[in-house]
This record gives sequence, structure tokens and C-alpha cells, in this order.
Amino acid sequence: QAWILAVQSSIATAFNERREDNYSKTERSATMSPGVFDFAAEARPGKEQALEQVQSIPGNAQCCDCNEPQPEWASINLGITLCIECSGIHRSLGVHFSKVRSLTLDSWEPELLKLMCELGNKNINQIYEARIEEMTVKKPHPGQHRQEKEAWIRAKYV
Repeated sequence: QAWILAVQSSIATAFNERREDNYSKTERSATMSPGVFDFAAEARPGKEQALEQVQSIPGNAQCCDCNEPQPEWASINLGITLCIECSGIHRSLGVHFSKVRSLTLDSWEPELLKLMCELGNKNINQIYEARIEEMTVKKPHPGQHRQEKEAWIRAKYV
């Protein structure tokens, strides 16, 4: 469990450092002319582009936890894609376990997209499901009851 916390901590630190760097740039730009301030608008990808880019990563075309096809949600601190039902369960865990964002409704910063593309369901499942045979709960399939999905997600991440 300690190594999982170390991975999560490293992800959070890298993400927060990148946000602080962008904040400093924004703060500096705010003292310049108004036209200079909109530096991020051109670099920020469209919402549909974010969905396509994240889903194109091997393993990301289905929900990380139940394999439901075409997930439109993500946990940004875990770097995984989720179906709507599993995203709701992740939200109920609290942001200290999983920060959920929509791949279609929310704006995505370029560095966050890069993080999502570098992590992905395949890599994260290799870590979190490394001892799957020791878990007492079985991995759910699409269409299974919410209670079964919630039991799996809690066993896997909490």
C-alpha cells in the first residue's frame, strides 16, 4: 500500500508543480497588455479533441473499473477513464482518492491531458490490480449492479 501512496503523491506533486508554473505565467502576464493575457486559449485543446486523445491511449477506450466501452469521464489524479456509473462511485470516495472530470463537458489543460495520456488505464491497472487474485471482490463487467461496482472500486483504491 505504501508504494501506491508514493505513486499517487508523485502524480499530485507533478500536477501541482505544473499548475503553480502556469499560475506564475498568468500572474506575470496580467501586468502586461490585455491582449497578452490570453496565452492559454490557443494551446488548450477542444473538448472533443480531449475525449479522442485520451480514449486513443491503449486501454482507455473502456472504463478502467468495469470495461464499459467509450467512457466519457476521467479521474485526473489517477489518470484513468471511467464510465458514468463508476465516475459517480469515484466521486463518492472523495477527492483525496479520486478527482473526477468529464472528458466532454470540462476544459482540459494541455499538461493534464499529457498526464492522462502517460498514465492510462492499462498502466494504472497493472499497479492497482497487481494482486487481483488476493482480492475478495471480483472485477465487475458492464451492466453489473452498482453495488458490485462500488465494492470493487472500494477494494481496489481505498
